[in-house]
Amino acid sequence: MMDPIIRKISPKIFEISWPAQISKEIAIEMLQVKSLLVDRLGAQLQDVRFGYHRLSISIGKGTCDIDELREFLKGGIAEGGEALPRCWRIPVCYDPEVAKDLTAFLTRKGLDLDEFIMLHTQVDYLLHFYGFLPGFMYLGGLLSELHCPRKDFPDRKIEGGSVGIGGSQTGIYPVESPGGWHVVGKTPLSMFDPASGSLPPYTPGDVIRFFSIDRTEYEQRLIDRSTDWNHA
Repeated sequence: MMDPIIRKISPKIFEISWPAQISKEIAIEMLQVKSLLVDRLGAQLQDVRFGYHRLSISIGKGTCDIDELREFLKGGIAEGGEALPRCWRIPVCYDPEVAKDLTAFLTRKGLDLDEFIMLHTQVDYLLHFYGFLPGFMYLGGLLSELHCPRKDFPDRKIEGGSVGIGGSQTGIYPVESPGGWHVVGKTPLSMFDPASGSLPPYTPGDVIRFFSIDRTEYEQRLIDRSTDWNHA
């Protein structure tokens, strides 16, 4: 165990913190801790909220002794192994006519299109958690060659399905929204349906892999966006 810091925020809320970094090892340990908390606290556990290196825990009934909890978690992590992640493949069209910021991004990074596609699709991205918007995945693993500061002036409207890069992260805008990431691709998959509230089957701890499709295939897949999930 990485010896996270556990502190009580209020009688019903406490926080578990790890080193402030985006890390696969930390993400896996956080998922293990959540599982242990569910087993330990049962119905007493009201809510668990994720960050990249922090869990916020809400207790519904009763109290929770931090020292006892720390020892329980330490023993549980030591005994547990790393679960095998589920892997999912997401199609992305890297056509500059579809991805509005791609040409400027390539110029800024000094890359040609083939180099960029190779770099963006060769990584297994770990899904850490959802946030910002329903269905917005926070993914870890973007290669340093593709890191790029967010835009100085965010866009008022980014279309749903836009694949973006901002800072050291990449992700998919699930619905139309404002945003400050550079749009470098588009996926035909529906990441969130506001009418039904349906989300894709990806869960924290899963691995996401992007693969390139051309514009023709992208437009064909748009015909049925909602059911085209792909296991790797």
